[in-house]
Amino acid sequence: MSAQQMASAVGEPSDHRRLNPEIFAMLVLGGAVLASAILGILLRPVGNLSAFWPANAVLLGLLVRFPRLARAGGWAAAAVAFVLADAATGSSWTKAGLLTLCNMVGAAVGYVFMARLTPKDRLLERPAALVSVMLIVLAASTVTSVFGGLVNVLLFHGGPARGFFIWLA
Repeated sequence: MSAQQMASAVGEPSDHRRLNPEIFAMLVLGGAVLASAILGILLRPVGNLSAFWPANAVLLGLLVRFPRLARAGGWAAAAVAFVLADAATGSSWTKAGLLTLCNMVGAAVGYVFMARLTPKDRLLERPAALVSVMLIVLAASTVTSVFGGLVNVLLFHGGPARGFFIWLA
């Protein structure tokens, strides 16, 4: 009996029933973003935003390290993960959607700029690359903060400047 016949006999899935690798990658991306977003949400004070928010860094890091994830499915998986994290912890759909928009815009800006770096710079193989990466992270954070300032007015009835600096922190 061959190995394939033995595998079939014990109930191991055949090749046609295995999960598509691209779908699996999207699920891993979504799961990583979901877990890191929930961690950030659980560490925030009640009624406020979290001072520790690893989800955007995890998302950007995975997209930069694995550029094949930066397709529509990867972006959709991340957006769903952000919304689910907020919804699962009691946020309204409107709040979850607006906060997700802020996070996704910042990650997109970071990805667009990171994709323009040379492969050596993305891997931080040159000392000057660290400066480039830090400037990109600052740009992404600033864009996220601009959107966060606007969302602060809508969700928390605070001023846009205060919201900007809360998100930038």
